[in-house]
Amino acid sequence: MSLDRQMLQAVADHTWQATRGAGLSLNCCIAASRICQQAAAYFGLPLRPVPTKVMVVNEAALPYVLSQIPVSSWPEGAWSVGTPSQRRRGRYAGHLIMVARGSGETVICDPSLPQFGRPSFGLDPAPLVEVISGSRWPGGPDDGRAVFIRPGHVVTYAHLDDHDEFRQAADWRDWTRRYRRLVAQVIRDVRDKREAGGQGSLLGDVHPVPPQ
Repeated sequence: MSLDRQMLQAVADHTWQATRGAGLSLNCCIAASRICQQAAAYFGLPLRPVPTKVMVVNEAALPYVLSQIPVSSWPEGAWSVGTPSQRRRGRYAGHLIMVARGSGETVICDPSLPQFGRPSFGLDPAPLVEVISGSRWPGGPDDGRAVFIRPGHVVTYAHLDDHDEFRQAADWRDWTRRYRRLVAQVIRDVRDKREAGGQGSLLGDVHPVPPQ
């Protein structure tokens, strides 16, 4: 199956806009992933959840990241933000993203990456949809990391075995009651955007896929 990455990017972008418009907290990766999964399924894009650890660094920190210099040795102006190194009571310790596979490629979809934005420190990431280099990740703790160098910042994802903790969260289990209207809003917004761009209605291309 060929992946429509442009469509998936639109779904991720509108998912983030919908979550912010609804007033969801910044720590909304589980809710955003679930909403994105359901909206993407409407357009025939099956996504599966993947728990990760994530770090986002600004442009000033890039040479130190590439040289694997410890954060404690970074100069002033080099900044990073990411998932906590230790579990905090009442909070999910990881960062949930979605992954799609098709035509021999694996694509990361992270609609809630902007929650790590710190504009005053030069960190202003947008929702991420990128092809992963290498077919093994995300498979396990020994399969390395996925690193994306983007304008102004670098994003690094690593495997996290959360023992399916995210599936116990109400944002995942009870999405129908909590977020059905937001899913519908994302679908409408994506369709409206594509139609306004002169690409015609997407109704004929819809192939619902059961979520994983």
